[in-house]
Amino acid sequence: MKSADGLTLDQEILSSGCLDWVDASEVIGIARNLDSASALDPADLRDLCIGVIARLSASGLIEIGELGKDSRFVPWDGSEPENLRRLAREWARRADPYPQMWDLFWLNTTPRGDEIGNAITDWVNADPETRGPAPSVDPAR
Repeated sequence: MKSADGLTLDQEILSSGCLDWVDASEVIGIARNLDSASALDPADLRDLCIGVIARLSASGLIEIGELGKDSRFVPWDGSEPENLRRLAREWARRADPYPQMWDLFWLNTTPRGDEIGNAITDWVNADPETRGPAPSVDPAR
């Protein structure tokens, strides 16, 4: 599944995340706009989002947290697996898989996530006639 710009969900999250923190409603909003996403059940779309977040987190490209009282990002204090379980558990408990803005969690890109996100943003803004393939989200590249 790809966006109108030809990007995958993980590329879209990093591209958005290098500009500002990304909340749950933005993640699923991006996913809803991918081609073929309209064929997915809302719970399946939520699960797709959780899987992509898990991969980005495991790759060291994002961290999961919330906004503190001073509107700054505060990472959750659990381990990565604990934070992913918390995210999945809290999202799955909701009757409506489409969270409102500010609900559930926020994502912050790490320095490597920012680097990849900025490269993706530059690719989107480049001339489609001359640009190569979109940058990979694989942190090893």
